[in-house]
Amino acid sequence: MRANFWASSLSPILNDYIKVECIRAYSFNEAIERVKPTIIIYNIKGGETALFKNANLDGVEKVLLELHQWAVGRKNIKKLFDYFSARDFHYNQWHSSGSVVLFSHIYRDKMRKERLELSEKE
Repeated sequence: MRANFWASSLSPILNDYIKVECIRAYSFNEAIERVKPTIIIYNIKGGETALFKNANLDGVEKVLLELHQWAVGRKNIKKLFDYFSARDFHYNQWHSSGSVVLFSHIYRDKMRKERLELSEKE
């Protein structure tokens, strides 16, 4: 944990943390299955690559994140873009700026239509 809470991280890089806290961990894939989000927004200061490497993003239309190249490095930024590309997400230039990136599913309109049709039947 850092003095500025918003700058806290799982990474001890820079060694400017004031204390270490033990936290309960949950499965990201189980949370996605339970909540069924259409958008994921996160800022996890260096854990981006590990979180999305094996993430099941079925049903997710958009992922908004802040990338931290200083924490993960250039190769892991590329890997992150590769992970999203392999799952049919693209870099959305209209809603990205600097380190804040929006990945949009290329079939998000079709996904939304199917979800709405399903909810109308229920």
